[in-house]
Amino acid sequence: MREPWTWRNCSIYGRVEIETGWVEADAALILTPTTQVAHIRHLLGECGASPTAQNSARYRHSASFLEDIARTLHLTFLMSECWTELTGRVLVLVAHADDESIGYGALLQRMRESVVVIATDGAPQDRFFWESFGSREAYAAVRREEARRATQLVGVRELLLLAKEDSRLEDQRLFLNLAAAYSLLEKVMKRVRPEAIATLAYEGGHPDHDSCSILGARLGKEFGVPVWEAPLYSRGSDGAMRLQRFLCETGSECAVDIADGELERKREMCAQYVSQGNFLLTFDARREMVRPQAKYDYARPPHEGVTNYELWRWWMSAADVSAKFAEFLEIDN
Repeated sequence: MREPWTWRNCSIYGRVEIETGWVEADAALILTPTTQVAHIRHLLGECGASPTAQNSARYRHSASFLEDIARTLHLTFLMSECWTELTGRVLVLVAHADDESIGYGALLQRMRESVVVIATDGAPQDRFFWESFGSREAYAAVRREEARRATQLVGVRELLLLAKEDSRLEDQRLFLNLAAAYSLLEKVMKRVRPEAIATLAYEGGHPDHDSCSILGARLGKEFGVPVWEAPLYSRGSDGAMRLQRFLCETGSECAVDIADGELERKREMCAQYVSQGNFLLTFDARREMVRPQAKYDYARPPHEGVTNYELWRWWMSAADVSAKFAEFLEIDN
């Protein structure tokens, strides 16, 4: 599988370097992979229908090379957008304290103004999660304090905890209270006026992650703000766990090239979450993937297979979650 392109190997200019040579094109005219291929074929056609000794030194006239050119140009503009949109004033909408560190720990350090919104209290009703802390409320308080310390390490301007405003926003139950969460988020959007939203992918890993995806999509539509997404975990059709990889690729995935200092601070962020154990034994701190949010049919489960939370035998099903999403969309319309 081809490795994702990174900021370091994508230029923000119309002239793009590829291992086999240089290609010059009118960047303003090239908007999608399809139009890129057509435009570059036109450029190559001016040199002749087939390679010659004269033009082969400048162009590699092959379908695979054209695809590489188109992909590079397309991702060049995506990375330029990413650099512009995800390093300005950004609303980072995640489900639980620690999601921001895993999904956006490096990018948070590049944002001019970051507001992190944690949508749930991080404390499920199942006593399995909180019994060693004495109560569900005590566990939620620990997670709030861990989030405060982690976000302070990377200069997050503001940390907002929606569950402090509405006690119904419990871990695993965000999909049951989408309208309440959305009402709070609307107020945040009007006050903060972010230039972009960064949230989580719709992937069936956790119903709260998926709920953040639909909330982010609706906010982006209402306020005319670009929405980006990051993957955390999901299950493939074979039931195998997928970590920090999008369930379905769109061709617009971008890998963040994390500098050594950023990586060190990201690991320090993750280390604040003592209540969650050493989850860096599972997740790779060196990996952050983002892309413009894909178009999802939220009224359907994220894929045809069994979701991760169903394999974990949690109390909700993918059908339950998508049915609530459909209700939320109906209210919205």
